[in-house]
Amino acid sequence: MKRMRCVVLLLMLASGGVVVRAQDGGTPMNVRQPGELTAEQQAEFATAQKSFAAGQYAEALPVLKTLHEKHPRNAFVAKYAAEAAINTGDYAYAEANLAPLAASGEDWQALLLLSHCYAQEGKDVERDAALDRLTKMRATTKDPQFGRMSQFVVETVPTSKGSLQIVWSLVPVSGYNVYEMGRVLDPQGRRVFLISLESSDFEQPGWAKKHPDLAAAGQRFFSLDGYRDDPQPNGPTTQTHFTFAFYEDGRPDYKTVKAAMVEIAEGKGRAMSSRSGLPIPK
Repeated sequence: MKRMRCVVLLLMLASGGVVVRAQDGGTPMNVRQPGELTAEQQAEFATAQKSFAAGQYAEALPVLKTLHEKHPRNAFVAKYAAEAAINTGDYAYAEANLAPLAASGEDWQALLLLSHCYAQEGKDVERDAALDRLTKMRATTKDPQFGRMSQFVVETVPTSKGSLQIVWSLVPVSGYNVYEMGRVLDPQGRRVFLISLESSDFEQPGWAKKHPDLAAAGQRFFSLDGYRDDPQPNGPTTQTHFTFAFYEDGRPDYKTVKAAMVEIAEGKGRAMSSRSGLPIPK
């Protein structure tokens, strides 16, 4: 299958943690509700938020745990405490906080954080179920914040060369229908490579002729692609596009994609083809 196309580089997340912060159903903090913090506790919470925002999760977590113990019905505090726990590796605590909230069927933020927790723990079955449910919720949501969200970092994997952030698409993004992305980072956290699980509409008709049964069942053709920026000494930076794999049998599962992305991030993945000197999209 000949692949002549422009390269679209999409990365909608700039940080390593989950970008969505917990909300409490839109209830202002100064309106007294069950589980509402006192003025003194709100001040403690504000201090913990500052530590959280600075990435000092170990400092924020003890305060958040104490507040959650005193106000177990406060979902806002529970989700902050859970995310801080995930970022410090306290997965059991995070699960205990998030599972009851996610079970309600409406708290997409708790489910998002729970899927992140499962991914970091390596709980494949639970992670996949949470991602599937979250994606279906996004398709029917009436929450404008959730409706505007298209991607989030579901997992960060350490590598010998830095780390790999795996980004999940709640809806396919770009003209090439990007379903998952792998952001390869160096030890300083700078992106050095981008991996993309794509299902371009352009490639579906030819694939459907070869696999009519799969196409009729709603499956699609997928490819695993890579993008590298190439600085030029006497001109603008260009880009190299790599093709690493074709998936003729429909969308590969998360575990398969993750394994391929890790191999590429470690410098062991071999490309089927590459094209250099491409302009970087504006």
